[in-house]
Amino acid sequence: MNKGKLLSFLKDKSNNNATWLMLDKLIRMSLNILVFLYFARAVGAEEFGQYNFIMSLVLIMQGISTLGTMGITTRELVKYPDKRNELIGTTLAIVFFMSLVSYISIILFGFIYNDSGPIIYYFVIGLLVVFQSLEVIDLYFQAEKRIREISRIRIKNTLLFVIFKIVILTITESLLIISCVFIFEYIVMYMKYLITYRKINGRLRALKFRLNIAKRLLAESWPLAISILGSVIYLRIDQVMVQFIAGNSAVGNYALASKISEMWIFIPQAIAVAYFPKIIQSQNDKRKFNYNMQQLYTVIFGLSIIIIPIILLGSSVIPLILGEEYREAKSILQIHVFGLIFSFWGAIRSKWFIAEGLLKLSLLSHLGGAILNIIFNLFLIPLYGGVGAATATVISYCFSYYILNLFFKDTQIAFKMMSKSPYKLVELLSKKVLKN
Repeated sequence: MNKGKLLSFLKDKSNNNATWLMLDKLIRMSLNILVFLYFARAVGAEEFGQYNFIMSLVLIMQGISTLGTMGITTRELVKYPDKRNELIGTTLAIVFFMSLVSYISIILFGFIYNDSGPIIYYFVIGLLVVFQSLEVIDLYFQAEKRIREISRIRIKNTLLFVIFKIVILTITESLLIISCVFIFEYIVMYMKYLITYRKINGRLRALKFRLNIAKRLLAESWPLAISILGSVIYLRIDQVMVQFIAGNSAVGNYALASKISEMWIFIPQAIAVAYFPKIIQSQNDKRKFNYNMQQLYTVIFGLSIIIIPIILLGSSVIPLILGEEYREAKSILQIHVFGLIFSFWGAIRSKWFIAEGLLKLSLLSHLGGAILNIIFNLFLIPLYGGVGAATATVISYCFSYYILNLFFKDTQIAFKMMSKSPYKLVELLSKKVLKN
């Protein structure tokens, strides 16, 4: 791979979408991390832990509510754009129904296990899983490569609410009021999604539920649904287990560190979303398809090894900015951040699984990672607290996203591409140095 080929790959039509997604994510990440840090300092580690524990439950239930249909629907929209109203309408109906089931489950859990905070927190924060069902509308913009419209909505909404949230955090430390503001932000954003979709495609009544499409989507997506659940579980089960074993304050420290580490995942996700239609379209030419995938893995690896040292250097300021009650977050972050190499690769591989129809292998990968994470958490959290949970996360990421590829014939090529990424990156940089 040479520099010219790599740059030509990035400078195609999809690059505009990638640029908007990266800009969108970068602006929102930068502003939201400031709010997140201000939030952590304002309410303290105990209540911050309560909020993040319930949010972990919400994210797990959100993973269940999609039933794996989102990625399949995006693929179908690319292939059959004339059926967009039926595909969007059917997927929206499925996800909305499951989100209501998920919301009820969160509330029932709150009644059963109330050590993490008042039940009203579960009622309010849990609403997020219902409104996030409208994320289905975003699939249309992805498939049509109209990322600009949806990115502008998200950026403007974030700019508006970041000011509002800081004002609220300044005048009150009530976790209930703060949570209501956070939920309201999502409501406004998703309403704008619907308005934009209506302007482009006419009346929302054109969205139709089709039972035959629902059956086809669910029949194909169930392995992906379990895979996504496994992925979400081992992204969030650590916070749930830290809560059960070590309490709210420990969750607060762990949530802070993992948030700072995981917020960078927007980079490979944005690139994967932007280039997914291109990947689908190059499937007929296997050589070109594999070439594109190798370049993506190489670029993503290069980005990860740039970001990790930056986070390590910045971790020392956490107790200085937020206070001594967040000192443990520094040590947790210094371990957790090394999982970025594997999670970055995993974000690209997830789209590759969908494109190649390897959904059952995706299921095995994420389920295996989730089980391994739970086992290591059971041993390491009682001994080392949040640091143990971070260690378990890095091990499970390495196993699920990288090592496990070696054991299946269909995924060995992904293992080879990932393994070649450091060499390909060095080769590219060496050529650049020699040229200069």
